[in-house]
Amino acid sequence: MVNLPTKQQTGFTIVELLIVIVVIGILAAITIVAYNGVQSRAYDATVQANLRDMSTKVSAAMATSDTGAPPTADEAGLASVIKVSKSAYQPRGYTSLLYCRTDTDFGFVAQSKSGQAFAVHDGSVTKLDGTWGGSDDDNACEYNELVNFKYYGQPGYAHATLFRNSTWASWVAG
Repeated sequence: MVNLPTKQQTGFTIVELLIVIVVIGILAAITIVAYNGVQSRAYDATVQANLRDMSTKVSAAMATSDTGAPPTADEAGLASVIKVSKSAYQPRGYTSLLYCRTDTDFGFVAQSKSGQAFAVHDGSVTKLDGTWGGSDDDNACEYNELVNFKYYGQPGYAHATLFRNSTWASWVAG
């Protein structure tokens, strides 16, 4: 009797393939979660930088104006003052960036695409407790303690909605 050599089969078993697929899936899930966290922090940092920049520029406009009052949204030159990174803001159904002012003071309230809200007043950007503030988006400056302007209750109170219903004010540069 002659023994014929047997062919050794090569390849992967179904169990080995399933283990590799599961490991790849776990690594992909970890990467996606890490990426989303990095992306959210980037949106937040961008919004905070925009708020600081806008606050500095509006303060400079106040210092050079004849009245010393914060500029209105319609004043000539404000379009060159307000520049933002538009992709960092929450495209929600309501306001995501609001400029409030009185005869003597101003503030901004904004919501990042991550969902985190921020306010700037007196040059300091503060992370809010995740809330936009107020029952109506236009009174966010009143209900955020940091800004605390009385909605139509202080001399010269006005607000300008820079980003509302996913639409930017025409004069906001990006």
